[in-house]
Amino acid sequence: MKIDAVRANIFAWFDSAQALAPKTTRGESTADAFCSTLSGLVENQATGGCHEYAAVMHLLLAEAGVESTLCIGVVKAAGTFDHSWVEIDDLIFDAAVCLPNLGGHEAGPPVFASLNLSTGQRTNLVYGVPLSALDDVAAMVAGLNLDEYSPFVHPARVSLWAYTAELGLRFGLDLDPEALRSKYGATKRVPKGLRAVVEE
Repeated sequence: MKIDAVRANIFAWFDSAQALAPKTTRGESTADAFCSTLSGLVENQATGGCHEYAAVMHLLLAEAGVESTLCIGVVKAAGTFDHSWVEIDDLIFDAAVCLPNLGGHEAGPPVFASLNLSTGQRTNLVYGVPLSALDDVAAMVAGLNLDEYSPFVHPARVSLWAYTAELGLRFGLDLDPEALRSKYGATKRVPKGLRAVVEE
C-alpha cells in the first residue's frame, strides 16, 4: 500500500486489532505489541522492513508473556515475495505486509490473527508457499540469529535491542536493551514452506 493510504487507515487498524484481541492468546498484550510495532513501522515509513519489524514484534510479545514463532518464508499475493512474520497458535500476525519494498507486490492491509484488518475476513495471502530457496538477502537473514542480524537494521538506530525497548515503552514495558540481547540474541527465524535447508 502507499504510505498515505497506510497513514489514513492506521487508527482503524489499531481499533480492529484491539477488537479482535479477546479472541487471541493474552489478547490485550498481543494487540499492544502488534500496534506498537505497526506504529513504529509507519512512523519510519519502513518499506520492506518485514525482517526488522517481525523481529521487534516477536521480542515485544515475548517480554509481554506471549509465546510466538518468528518465521521466514515466501508469501503469495499478486505475486510471491520473501517475507518475515510472526505466528501465535498457528495464526499469522504481520504488521509489515502493508508496506512492501518499493516496486514490490501489493499485498494489502496488516494481518492480525490471520485476518485482514480492513475487512475482518481471513486474509487471502498465503504464507509459507513451498519454494526451493529464498533470495540472497532473505537467505542471509534466515541464517543469522538476532544478535548477528541486529547490525543490519536501520543504520540510524543503535541496535535492534534499543529500538525494541523504545517501542516497548509505548505500552508500559520498561526493557533493557542488553538484557534483551542476552535473552534473545541466539534466536533464529523458523523457515516455513522451504524445501531447501537453510545453512547454519
